[in-house]
Amino acid sequence: MSSKVAVIIPTYNAGLKFLDLLTTLNSQDINFVQKVIIDSSSTDNTVMIAKDYGFEVLNIDRKDFNHGLTRDKAIQHILSKDSSVEYVLLLTQDIVFETVDTVTKLLAVFTDKNISAGYGRQLTDSNSSLLESASRKFNYPSVSMVKTIDDIDCLGIYTAFLSNSFAMYRVSDYLVMNGFSKANFGEDMLLAAKMILGGRHIAYVSEARVIHSHKYSVFSEYQRGSSIAKMHLANSWLLEKFGSAETRGNKLILSVKFYLIPFLILEALPKYFGYKITKIFHKNNSN
Repeated sequence: MSSKVAVIIPTYNAGLKFLDLLTTLNSQDINFVQKVIIDSSSTDNTVMIAKDYGFEVLNIDRKDFNHGLTRDKAIQHILSKDSSVEYVLLLTQDIVFETVDTVTKLLAVFTDKNISAGYGRQLTDSNSSLLESASRKFNYPSVSMVKTIDDIDCLGIYTAFLSNSFAMYRVSDYLVMNGFSKANFGEDMLLAAKMILGGRHIAYVSEARVIHSHKYSVFSEYQRGSSIAKMHLANSWLLEKFGSAETRGNKLILSVKFYLIPFLILEALPKYFGYKITKIFHKNNSN
């Protein structure tokens, strides 16, 4: 008997790349029992395109979007229609599947009953920045792995690394952990961390590959750094249990060829400043 898998995509003005995602998703050699987008009041043709590809559409106000709570809402909707759904595949609107068996490769790891969640490899295209390209290669290596609580001493905070741009969750374990945090950033890492600390396993499947590329502006990188800092400040247990995120950042810089290090540092500065300034601001306000 085949596994019951549902797919969820949060959307907002998804643009032309959304067509590439839906085309490659519909060509996967797996049948999804439910396909849902949860749309933040798009003003383009995102909703119409999704319906043309057989998706059910849930609408929310743009101001109500929250990375964790919005995904929770979509999962709860799916389970209200069919409580026997075993796995949920979470995607973002800007990824593209590389092969027709990408999802099948990710699903295969769940034959190990200890695995609560799995995520695949994200590759960049020729338009990506040095920072994005280096980060993807660093965070998504060519070798698969299964991460457990025993890996914290070696991998640090990377033990809990997981990306909802392309991730699958075992529904029963998702429910035991009470779903995603209400945090508006890093909901995937927070849930993965709780699973790891609860004795469960997280699988990284390098053979399950997607293309995920976009250029962030300087301000966007700053905002990302600030969002990470806010997530860490609101969840101090994460760094206490898994170690510093800055240690991981230093390893990223050293992962590229030496002559590229100055350029990588320059590209990373807005994100770094966003992170540090937010933490300093919070510290000063708490005194």
